[in-house]
Amino acid sequence: MDDIDNGENDWKVSYSSISWFENALNNHGNVICCSRSRDIFFRVDRKRPSDSLCLLLVNTYTFGVADYYRAKAEFPDLTCIALAGDWDGYTPEAKELTDSMGVGLCVPRDLFAALWKENPNKYVRKNREHTPRDRFRGA
Repeated sequence: MDDIDNGENDWKVSYSSISWFENALNNHGNVICCSRSRDIFFRVDRKRPSDSLCLLLVNTYTFGVADYYRAKAEFPDLTCIALAGDWDGYTPEAKELTDSMGVGLCVPRDLFAALWKENPNKYVRKNREHTPRDRFRGA
């Protein structure tokens, strides 16, 4: 991973969001350590299972298919895309695409729960009725 951490990125992720996210990852109970490169790209080493994930933090109000292709082109090793805030969402098409590509797409709250799972990129939070609670938003 590239070692540039200059506080600037093309995804409009603020330094406060990056700092909060990095701190939350470093304090997560299933994270051994995390490192950051290119300002918004995180390598996370987990305890159980003993593996590494490559997380991209983006600030996109409605994450769509074009955003996925851009992210994958810029960060080919990504395994999960985390939206910067619980106010962000994604289109159903983007979720379908990322699922088919084996890449997680989630808001921070869901990501931090998913970090405990065997396959975090397949984790879907459920509502009170035990049905998937997606963050769909129209494009």
